[in-house]
Amino acid sequence: MSHKYWFENKKYGWGFVPTTMEGWVATLVLMILMLIVLHTHGVLDSTVTANGILRLVFDGFVVISLFTVLMQSKVKGGLKWQWGGKKAKRKTKRRKRR
Repeated sequence: MSHKYWFENKKYGWGFVPTTMEGWVATLVLMILMLIVLHTHGVLDSTVTANGILRLVFDGFVVISLFTVLMQSKVKGGLKWQWGGKKAKRKTKRRKRR
C-alpha cells in the first residue's frame, strides 16, 4: 500500500501547504474550527473582552497545534525548516545572445 501525502513543505520557513483534495478539505475543516473559536469568544460579535482575547489565543494555539500534530504524517518529506532549496527552474526559455 503506497502512502499518499496530502501536503508538501513550504518553500521557505516551517510549515506545509495542501497539494491534494484531502489536504484542502483538512485545511477547510481547520478554518471552520477557527471560525467557531472566534465566534465562541465573541470576536465576530464585537463583544470580546480582555479575558476572551487570552482564551482565544490559547484555544487557537491548541487547535492549530493539534492540526499540525495530526497532519504531520501526511506531509511529504516530514515537517522541517526550508531555506528555498535549489533555484526554481524557469518555465520560459531564454533567448540566446548572438
